[in-house]
Amino acid sequence: MLAVVEEAAPLGRRGRVRATVAGSEDAFGSGGRLRACVHVQPLGREEAVLLDCGASALTGLGLRLRVAGRVIAYSGDTAWTDTLIELADRADLFVCEAYTSSRRVRYHMDLSTLRANLSRLRCARLLLTHPSPDLLAHRSELGLDLADDGTVIEL
Repeated sequence: MLAVVEEAAPLGRRGRVRATVAGSEDAFGSGGRLRACVHVQPLGREEAVLLDCGASALTGLGLRLRVAGRVIAYSGDTAWTDTLIELADRADLFVCEAYTSSRRVRYHMDLSTLRANLSRLRCARLLLTHPSPDLLAHRSELGLDLADDGTVIEL
């Protein structure tokens, strides 16, 4: 499923946006309710959006959010599907799960499969999230950005 959320602000206005990634068992002090999420806030504005993609029963939820003229896409937990090409298309930031280095796990992305499809993703920036200990063991070899809890990206 692909959900698209559009902001109500006039089209054509591009501003700076801050995206903060959390993937711990207690993201943003939620008491364990949020397990993997992205907090998105236009700089200079109070309103913010929290994308909660880890605690729901949905398997394979993709979100595209337009904020201040910027597009942030989030894959959630999912194995490879060509829908990710549409999800990432022209996104300023694509936050994509990369759970293992090569071992396939149901409903999760392995880095080998993601690498095989990187040329098909047309996003300005890719940020990997939700790594298992297996992937973390290869962190220095990734050659791709990997989010830590609290990683802040300004676009």
